[in-house]
Amino acid sequence: MARAPKICARPGCPEHATFRGRCSTHASEYERERGTPAQRGYDAAFRRASAKAKAKAKAKAKAKAKAKATNCSECGERFTEDNPAQGGHVKALRHGGGTSDGVVAQCRRCNAGWKRTGL
Repeated sequence: MARAPKICARPGCPEHATFRGRCSTHASEYERERGTPAQRGYDAAFRRASAKAKAKAKAKAKAKAKAKATNCSECGERFTEDNPAQGGHVKALRHGGGTSDGVVAQCRRCNAGWKRTGL
């Protein structure tokens, strides 16, 4: 069931709210009055802490996705006791890949390069 349209939060304005409880005219005015993030107190320390928290959440999500993986991302084979899951880099370290970015679940054969070398 559709909700009834709300009226702008600005006292005396009869327009319908379109953005965060305000009409389009008063929403843009409100955003200008808020100031920049720096003016609102978000300094470099906050940006660093925010970036760190986002990276931690992203890493946690990657680890969770890796734990649920049942097939190799490279060859598609199901993981077994003889060919278990390992964390493999999307871009090899020797080719400039990072130690924590771009890690996917690969079977031992793909991670060790057995498929590429024909072993």
